[in-house]
Amino acid sequence: MSETNKFIKEQTQRLEATIDNCAKQSHDRQSLLLVSGDMSGIQPFLYQIVSSKAAKNLKGRSCYIDLLGKAVVRSLLKALSLTEDYVICESGGTFVLVAPNIPDITNKLDNAIRLIEKKIFETHGTALSVSIDSVEITSQEAKGGTATLAQRWNEVFAKRELKKNAKCSSRMLDDDGYRVFFQPSRVSGNKTDAVTGEDIADVDSAVVKDFDDSSKDLVVSKVNKTLIELGECLRDGCIPKPVEDNYKGNDFVIEPAGLGIKFRLVNDGDATEVKTFEKMCENADEDALERLGVLRMDVDNLGSKFQEYARTQSLVAYSALSRELDEFFKKDVYKLCCQEECYLLYGGGDDLFVVGEWRNVIKLATNIQDKFKQWAKVRNGDWSLSGGVAIVKAKYPIIEGAKESGEEEDNAKNHNCDGLTKNSISLMGTPLNWDKEFEPVIKLKDRVVQLLSNKEKEVLPKSFLNKVMMHASKASIKSHKVTDVSIYWQLTYDIKRALERAKNNEDVKDLLDCCRKDICTPGDTLAGEKIVTNYHLLELWALACRWAELEYRSNKE
Repeated sequence: MSETNKFIKEQTQRLEATIDNCAKQSHDRQSLLLVSGDMSGIQPFLYQIVSSKAAKNLKGRSCYIDLLGKAVVRSLLKALSLTEDYVICESGGTFVLVAPNIPDITNKLDNAIRLIEKKIFETHGTALSVSIDSVEITSQEAKGGTATLAQRWNEVFAKRELKKNAKCSSRMLDDDGYRVFFQPSRVSGNKTDAVTGEDIADVDSAVVKDFDDSSKDLVVSKVNKTLIELGECLRDGCIPKPVEDNYKGNDFVIEPAGLGIKFRLVNDGDATEVKTFEKMCENADEDALERLGVLRMDVDNLGSKFQEYARTQSLVAYSALSRELDEFFKKDVYKLCCQEECYLLYGGGDDLFVVGEWRNVIKLATNIQDKFKQWAKVRNGDWSLSGGVAIVKAKYPIIEGAKESGEEEDNAKNHNCDGLTKNSISLMGTPLNWDKEFEPVIKLKDRVVQLLSNKEKEVLPKSFLNKVMMHASKASIKSHKVTDVSIYWQLTYDIKRALERAKNNEDVKDLLDCCRKDICTPGDTLAGEKIVTNYHLLELWALACRWAELEYRSNKE
């Protein structure tokens, strides 16, 4: 048994005992509380960076989000005098826990929620917030085998969403709530945060010296100074661990949102260099193309899968599944990122955000897909991943890169291939089904790159790539159908001319002939590879040519 499976089995056994204990404490009612919380504002918080030191800043911000989520859960447990055995799942800013359904617990829970909301608001304003609520659930429902467990899930999630849509409402009811929200601030913002570009007041500002070996001091908010220091510690090979009650050392200590839960950064001897985005893309040939890849990826239909577990399984099974997914995204994906020299800047729950040199990022996405298929096969489920890759300049604002990769991910989620949706990767505005379309397209791209780069024979003319992309643009393709049929004879003419020039290279001639046949008389193959697709093959040829051109320009050294 692997260490991961052993850990999950132990956690499962403890949770089963915890559910029984909760039911016993509620005496004749045999019920417990199902408590759920979800953090809002994570994505904007992560990506709202204008500083050129975005890579190092993102590291600190990503770690902070994880620590803040842990702090929220542990402050709740502390307020309710419960242990971590009561936690069902906790990842990506979302958590679920159980508690005895007794008056003492319900009163403490209400007070703890209000305190947590207040502390987070005082630290982050409306940028970050957490919505927490609970429902009553019987021990029989918690153990599964009833039709009402799914109803309890839906109830607690609905109550949580209502709070999310009215965030800060409890803060408005506080004694100073009116002043905070409706009266002008006495101290106006007169400085600009060097990290986020936002206005900050003098009392909330701080100075960071020697950031990224720069002699220039940076003015940032006090929160951002802490995040910069956190990122620096992570770069030096430190990992966060809870602070023991009697701790008196000199490690860097952080207390997220002042919730009373502290973490210290402990050196594990594995220091890692956090490169700037420019360094990630650096090419030995100054004429070569340098581009950053931004990847966002997550599990398809995870909400419905968890609902299915709620209908047919138990809280314990739900907890085990959540922990397994968390292990995959935090450990397996991290190892793959290291192999491809990419940076996992955020990986929690079921989604991830990665940056790196664009070719490495696409290769990483493929490796993650392959690894996830192995994970899913063991679980005998219909599991799939979808993701989007944005290819941008190294100095492109990371918030825009995140937005573009998010749009690509949406393309993948909405992609339809032979009646099947999702299970796709999207790049350059074109989503591809992992199982039916991606492999034939990448093989065509590789074939084109090889013929462009062949130094021993007459190579494929680069003008051919431009011709294909131009004809795809002129074809006025709607719903994957060519509406301007004149491109057929124009493309045939261009290919005939290219064939005449490539008479001494059979490989080039074969590729050109495949192009003509695929586009003018499309069938079920792409350059000789079997394919199932709703696309007109001209669309896929144009993608492969554009992809090949970028790779050829990046491969110059």
